Amino acid sequence: MCAICLRPVFAVNASNASNASNAFNVPNAPNVPHAPNACNVSMMTDVGATRLHVQIAGEGETLVWAHGLLSSVAAEDTTGWYDWPAAAEQMRVVRYDARGHGRSAPPASPEQCEWRALGGDMLAVADRAGASRFIAGGASMGGMTAIEAALQAPARVKALVLVSPPSLWEDRVAQATHYQRVARAGRVAGGVAMATWMAATQARTFAAWPDDAMQAILAGVDVGVRDIAGTTLWALLRGAGQSDLPPRAALAALASVPALIVAWDGDATHPLASAQELHCLLPASQLLIARDHAEFCTIGARIRAFVAAHS
Repeated sequence: MCAICLRPVFAVNASNASNASNAFNVPNAPNVPHAPNACNVSMMTDVGATRLHVQIAGEGETLVWAHGLLSSVAAEDTTGWYDWPAAAEQMRVVRYDARGHGRSAPPASPEQCEWRALGGDMLAVADRAGASRFIAGGASMGGMTAIEAALQAPARVKALVLVSPPSLWEDRVAQATHYQRVARAGRVAGGVAMATWMAATQARTFAAWPDDAMQAILAGVDVGVRDIAGTTLWALLRGAGQSDLPPRAALAALASVPALIVAWDGDATHPLASAQELHCLLPASQLLIARDHAEFCTIGARIRAFVAAHS
């Protein structure tokens, strides 16, 4: 564990959101009026022996973004948390459904759903998008996918955006056991029953403050999970349970990579300790801790400002 970390940690003050990017020492994102994207492509592309659904919108610096476990491109669009249409007005946003999620093909095995394999998928998606160098980002599982992509091809990843890092290393043991148990249930129950169960347990597993966001959370869960077959759920959750980052020392290879880490307290699946330790292990990182729903709603703007600063 990182015992001492002297670099500053910033919590955005929602009442002064227009100056929030100054706390990160990055310029404010351009104030561009909303307009149709200059480029908007939705396609199915071959990655190894499977097919992934990829969406590309906007022009400029490329951000390749991966969603979290049991989410999807459509589920993120349902919540609207990251305001991707606004992002596409100032950058090129490449988003895709991970194996077994959304419109992508199911995995052949749980091993294809492990973070290391997903990191390879992100690099392959970047290849298909023609991005030799890019900013890699994602939420939860997607953030770990981005780290794996950077470890596998450090010369290609300019910066990292890591939202809600999940439990890691020693703290991952209990979560892995939980995923293995839920995988068995999901195989029998299927997506509809899983979506119902997840909706009923969100209030106990998510932070206490996002009551204002709960409707969006539940809508995103329903879109992300309902249509997943039981055998695919089993593979996804088994793969998640088998996943972890490499030993801490391996992250030294990313010491010079700028990173924006976003987290909040009170979420057992995405403990604040994970974000804090990654902040310690990545010397060029900045840590944003959202303290309430209003601060949470600034995350999209903070991501846009970070990308603008590293374009």
